Amino acid sequence: MDQKTFNKLTKEVFLEYGFTKQKDKYILKLEDITIFVVFRSWRGIKSFSYYFYLNHLHDRSSNDEIQFDLMAEIKLEHDTSVKGYHRHEILFEQYEEDEYKNMLRQMLRSYFDTYKANALQFLKDHHEEYPLSNRARIFLDVIDYEKGKEIITEGNGRIPLHRLDEYKNLRIPKDIEAQWIEEIRTKR
Repeated sequence: MDQKTFNKLTKEVFLEYGFTKQKDKYILKLEDITIFVVFRSWRGIKSFSYYFYLNHLHDRSSNDEIQFDLMAEIKLEHDTSVKGYHRHEILFEQYEEDEYKNMLRQMLRSYFDTYKANALQFLKDHHEEYPLSNRARIFLDVIDYEKGKEIITEGNGRIPLHRLDEYKNLRIPKDIEAQWIEEIRTKR
């Protein structure tokens, strides 16, 4: 398969799944979350990766730059029979058209069906597997609220990796929590 056919089939399968295409991104807008998938090439390794933001935390009508709630892109793996970067590497030249479309459909279902079913519950249940922003962790109620002020002020609202265990069970004071809830409500 050549690059032109690869691009055509990729667009076809993503649109079929429910994504829209915007420049170099595929966007899946769900009730609680908006997911962005991009095709990357790094050092000759081509792969898909995704990131997202929680809709309740961001004003989508604003032209401000979006701050994503997933703090790192997640590479989409499609071949678990190999190791390392080859698990997510897309060698489109080696695929037949139908084989590629089936692989891509399966990959999209395996990664995004859980978000379609109930994104917020999925993230609550699996929050330790994802590098979520502090705002997302607070919104999902997966970190304790007592030292929330410290989280927000230290590291520009991000938990330093070397202190992650220390922040696992933080609780934010009720007055701060009320202020954040009000901010979230006014953004909806």
